[in-house]
Amino acid sequence: MHSGGHEIGPNGLQKVTSNRRMIATLEAALEELENNGFIKARGYKREIFDITNAGYEWCDNNNSLMYILSELAKSLLIEATQNNKDIMLDDKTAGGTVEIGVDNNTKRFDRNDNKREIAQYRAAIQELSKNGLIEKSSTLFYTVTEKGYQLADEITSD
Repeated sequence: MHSGGHEIGPNGLQKVTSNRRMIATLEAALEELENNGFIKARGYKREIFDITNAGYEWCDNNNSLMYILSELAKSLLIEATQNNKDIMLDDKTAGGTVEIGVDNNTKRFDRNDNKREIAQYRAAIQELSKNGLIEKSSTLFYTVTEKGYQLADEITSD
């Protein structure tokens, strides 16, 4: 991060933003990481940071997807693992639907056909699929994988 554009990124990968809220969020995150001893500033302008041994140890001990999955993805996974339910994503209906379960034991997540909300659920399903937590079992349905059940157990035990 630096004052002339607020660039943040590892190994030369740079993300530049002029969004003041994002800059404040990133600055607060750096401060929190530094206060916890996970990073250490190099240079007098605090523009370059190194990961400390404590930072690497925390990453090694906390490398679970539980820490990186979105809250929506976690809630879908937990709901699906209860009573062995499937996730249904139907893009062919008006606006698309996201449902968990079958028959009378179904929970709908897009009750008001809000397109933004539906897009968020689609993204959460893609996130779960990309991480191997669910897999497509038919045209409309996804089932939870063993990895998904293990992570759901980990999430609910905390």
